[in-house]
Amino acid sequence: MAESISVQQQGSMFQAGSLAAKYLQRKERFDAVNAQKIEQALAVMSADARRMLQLLPVFLHYNEKEFPGYRTDGVPCGIDGFELTPEQEAYVRDVTGHLPAGPKPSECCILALYGMGSTASIGQGCRSDFDIWVCVPHTLGDDEITALTEKCTFVCSFAKCMGVDLNLFVTKDDRFTMPPDEQVGGDNCGSAQNLFLLDEFYRSAVRLCGRYLAWFFISNLEEIEDYEGYLTEFAHSGVLSPREYFDFGSVVNSSPAEYFGSGLWLLYKGIEYPFKAVLKILLMEVYADEYPQSVLLSSQMKDKLIFGSGKYDLELDPYYVMYKKVHDYLLRQGDIKRLQMVRKCFYLKIFLGLRGLTADSSVIKFRRRFLDDLAEIWRWSTEEKETLENRALWKIHYVREFYAELFAALIKSYRALLSFSVRHGIEYAITSDDAGVLSRKLYTAYDKYQNKVVVYSSEFRYSLEEKNLTFIKAGKDSICRSGWHLYAAPLDGVEILNSRSVYVGSQLAEVVTWACFNQLLTRSTDIDCAGSLEAVTAEKIKRLADDIMNVLAPAAMDKVSDSALLRPRDIKACAVILNLERDATLENRLTSADVLNVGSTLCAGRQRICLIGSISLITINSWGETIALELPDGEQGVVELLATLLRIAKSTDGSSKDLGRLIHVFSYSAREQESLCYDLQAVIRQAFACVANDRDEEFIFEVGHNTYAARRVQDRGVYIVRHNMLSAEDNSFGVHTRYGMRPEYSLQVPPLVDRYSNIGIMQYFFAPVEDGWDIYIVNENNEVKTYYHYVGSRAALVNAINRYYTKQSEENRAETTHFNLPQYFVLSADRKSIHPFTIREQARVD
Repeated sequence: MAESISVQQQGSMFQAGSLAAKYLQRKERFDAVNAQKIEQALAVMSADARRMLQLLPVFLHYNEKEFPGYRTDGVPCGIDGFELTPEQEAYVRDVTGHLPAGPKPSECCILALYGMGSTASIGQGCRSDFDIWVCVPHTLGDDEITALTEKCTFVCSFAKCMGVDLNLFVTKDDRFTMPPDEQVGGDNCGSAQNLFLLDEFYRSAVRLCGRYLAWFFISNLEEIEDYEGYLTEFAHSGVLSPREYFDFGSVVNSSPAEYFGSGLWLLYKGIEYPFKAVLKILLMEVYADEYPQSVLLSSQMKDKLIFGSGKYDLELDPYYVMYKKVHDYLLRQGDIKRLQMVRKCFYLKIFLGLRGLTADSSVIKFRRRFLDDLAEIWRWSTEEKETLENRALWKIHYVREFYAELFAALIKSYRALLSFSVRHGIEYAITSDDAGVLSRKLYTAYDKYQNKVVVYSSEFRYSLEEKNLTFIKAGKDSICRSGWHLYAAPLDGVEILNSRSVYVGSQLAEVVTWACFNQLLTRSTDIDCAGSLEAVTAEKIKRLADDIMNVLAPAAMDKVSDSALLRPRDIKACAVILNLERDATLENRLTSADVLNVGSTLCAGRQRICLIGSISLITINSWGETIALELPDGEQGVVELLATLLRIAKSTDGSSKDLGRLIHVFSYSAREQESLCYDLQAVIRQAFACVANDRDEEFIFEVGHNTYAARRVQDRGVYIVRHNMLSAEDNSFGVHTRYGMRPEYSLQVPPLVDRYSNIGIMQYFFAPVEDGWDIYIVNENNEVKTYYHYVGSRAALVNAINRYYTKQSEENRAETTHFNLPQYFVLSADRKSIHPFTIREQARVD
């Protein structure tokens, strides 16, 4: 018996020794590669960034009043296993005057610090931001998480002062193993991103200090076979003690529903960072194409780390490996157009990272040689290469073509992910609240529709300023498309003869707004104009450009909140532009005395002439869209303008007084400029006073030969009516805006439904009735269908509707895809108030 035990002990000892050797070798290779990553990352960083990265563990390990983020009431601190380097110790002694004891090992609240993203990759530049996860145990309470998050925010602000773009994300160790319950916002996309986020984290993680991640010690085959079992084996190997490692979980069993959710989120990220996001979006498409045999890049790279030589090279570079996988997929698909576009984005990402690096550094020499080799392999001409590298040469035609290529690639990926979602019959890949917000962000950025002014991403507007711009109005007999044509050339040069227009718009104000917001038109630009309109001059266009940038540009640059995308569009800024194209003061030679005799430029002289000719209305709304509305000339345009502004007032939160402050009137007439602005603003102000007044009353005013009234109709708001002087008042004519609900529909619905309806989007309004709901469905044209007494779960209904629109979008093979999902609202029982429907809260009620 003793001999038998001895043999078993020897076998156990041999097995334990074998396990220890196995995992020790994996640890040594991980440490070797990680050290090389850090060395490469530091070589590319600025001196301030290196300093900040060196001090970050110190700031988070201690809670000392001399360090940024100190809290008198305490904050979770202490990094497991952290020991000061000589440089860090010198800093601590210098700043505090002593060496603080710091938290005991049992008191440490931070598991580890891990960098991720472009850090240490071939795409990292000296101006790159740093995304660092502050990993904490799930046992930390909400108040502790809040305190630590606030400290991290302060530390990031401190880094900003040093010129370092640092982002710290407090992440619990059960973040990817517990059901997600976050909302979309900032760098978090709620339930959408688990697959994308964990895969990206694992393939790009750089251990800065603290515990190891157990995932890196389990091979891909072992992870597929029995992840938990091999975790136990790793624990028994004794290579690391329990306080030296933690786990975020496996990636091989990611839910297929996350593929589409992650792809949709990445499409949104592509709005701000198109060059960087397009590769990630395509990677999600590749994963979906490979499903259910998807091999995630993180798993592929982990095996190269475990079974490799311990040397960090391109095969372990997260950015290169991502490009390679996408490149091979597009080659298999024969998708040459997207392949060429991906090559441009990959090349640009690396090239832009070279800016600011020392020319003789080994890093820049390697990357320069690498880029030259790529250009040769791809058979790029010298001109193609130089144009791509010199963004100062990117003029609007190049940008438009590049943008179109990028947009087409994103649309194709979106369709592929939709097909995957529908084909596998999975529930809508992210919760409906997230879906609405994300689809709205895509809609405002990518979808084109009438009157919308497209503003390109800032990455495309790097250097679009033109030295010369020419505005030409095409006449009725012209073979060109009617409207205003914009050329990036002087009028009197031969260059314009060989140029094609960079933009065509139906109204001059729209074209000028587009040129200003896309930064073609600046104060340094020389302007020419031509056409049959004598009222239009270069000086007028310059004045208009200044007014647009002063009044509209600040609102256009505001960040759009997620809550705003759950509500109807509000107006953030509004410019009314008078007499720009047609100046009625030139056509009607009235004296100032004629105007004064009547008292208004809206019906001047004995002939009661309206001195307003052309009218344009430019608005910036709460979804971040720039809209240029077309209005008729003269009297008809004035009253339709008032009807449109009153319609906007109905659907905009806040008082009419507040909205009045957002409306700016500009006149570009040869005469009576101030009078025209004053008179029209006075009428707008009086009409809005009717909106603010709860009593049913009216404001009478005259425009041209007619008399009008702004009349409040109970709780349905204020309407403009024209008096018919030949019949009774009850037969007065109503003036309706083209952008509101027609009377035959508005009279069928509660006033709040009429008020909150928006052109261009499907909306569902739930109105409570006994034991159920009346549902008012308002389509993109503000037409109404009503379903009475619905009984059932609204959460289930909303999900079913979203699935239907997702499938419709997937089946639609037109060149343009409408990303926008419907909006949902709930009316109160008395029909006096309204709020957005959110499925998270309602699922608990239904």
